[in-house]
Amino acid sequence: MNTEIEKFSNKRVETQHKSFAFTLAEVLITLAIIGVVAAMTMPTLIENYQKQALVTRTRWFYSLMSQALQRAEIDNGSMIYWSCLDDPTVKDTDDESMRFFNRYLKNYIKYTDIKPCPATISGTDYYKNFCIYLANGSLFWVRSMSGGKAVDIGFFANNKKMSTSDNYMLFMIRNGKFTTYSEKWDGTREGLFNSSKGYGCNDDGNSILAYCSKLIEYDGWKISKDYPWKAKAKGSFL
Repeated sequence: MNTEIEKFSNKRVETQHKSFAFTLAEVLITLAIIGVVAAMTMPTLIENYQKQALVTRTRWFYSLMSQALQRAEIDNGSMIYWSCLDDPTVKDTDDESMRFFNRYLKNYIKYTDIKPCPATISGTDYYKNFCIYLANGSLFWVRSMSGGKAVDIGFFANNKKMSTSDNYMLFMIRNGKFTTYSEKWDGTREGLFNSSKGYGCNDDGNSILAYCSKLIEYDGWKISKDYPWKAKAKGSFL
């Protein structure tokens, strides 16, 4: 009797082992399926990460610049009255944009370097802007007009990438206020894509992508499905 019971138990154990065993072919097929799924989903995951990273850096820069300008207003009065013309605190050889930076931004932002903007982001007409490099690998440039009454500030989330909608964001100072770029905007979401001045955030190849930062802000600081990801700006800026 005991012998029969032992035989039955042994067969049961063998059966259980066989039920839970995988052949080499089955393992290889499973790994192949996992590889195919990963190959299909990885580009989407990477792009989603890049989009979130761009939004995060754009909001960070917006906050950084807002705080710097607020501190500058404490020392220099309201932005609406700022003027960098005939400023005795800067050199006569400095152009207007440099004058504005030296007087109203230089002492309120930590940066690692200032030098002419690289050709990879300059385009064919970049007004000879200088670029201010930040410690996290981003940079920005400043363009002052009318003595500082109108100022454009271009931000590059990655200082080694070009002027594309996945990297380049534009801001402005108008009427004493710092905002995402909205010059001549009609106030509608559709208007952020289309503009007779070529400001629209689109991929038609004729835009300077000026409204892309405003579009991201308008959509609740996120990149929506119809955002023209990786659209390239035309060479001339503003």
